[in-house]
Amino acid sequence: MNKAKVTINIAIMIEELRKQGISNDEMISLLHKRDPKNFDEYGKGFPDWDSFIAFYEQNQEYAVKAIEEGYCLTFLTKGSLQTLLRIKFDLQPESDYQVHEKYLDEIEMTTENFNTLKSLLAPNWIIKKECFDQEKSVHVFRIELVQYTKQGV
Repeated sequence: MNKAKVTINIAIMIEELRKQGISNDEMISLLHKRDPKNFDEYGKGFPDWDSFIAFYEQNQEYAVKAIEEGYCLTFLTKGSLQTLLRIKFDLQPESDYQVHEKYLDEIEMTTENFNTLKSLLAPNWIIKKECFDQEKSVHVFRIELVQYTKQGV
C-alpha cells in the first residue's frame, strides 16, 4: 500500500490535532465544514488552518487517506525533522537525542514508534546504526541526511 505523500506542514497539523485528542473522524468532519474558525481552539495551524483546508479541498480522498492510513513526508529539513520528533514522538533535542550538522544521534524509540518513523520519513533522510537495546526494550539509532551527488562531477 502506498501512503499519501504530504508536506511537513500538513503532517504537523495532523499531529498537533492528534496530540490534542482529535480522532481521525473528528478531524475529517472539521475539514469537511471548510471553516478555519472551527480549528481555532487547537492553535493557529502551521502556517494556518486555511492551508490544511486547502489540502483537503484539492483532493478529499487523498487527504482522508493521509489521515486514516498514514502518510510519508516528501522532504524534511533538519529543523522540520526535529519538529516532527517533538510533536509526534515527544522527543526533545539534546535531552532525548544529540544534534549534529548532518545527523541526529542516540535516538531511542519503542518498536511501534520506530516503525512509524520509518514509514513516514522523507527520502532525504535515512536511518543508520540501528540496534535494539534489550534492557530498555528500545531501538537506538541515528538519522542521517542523505548525501546526493551529481554523476560525472
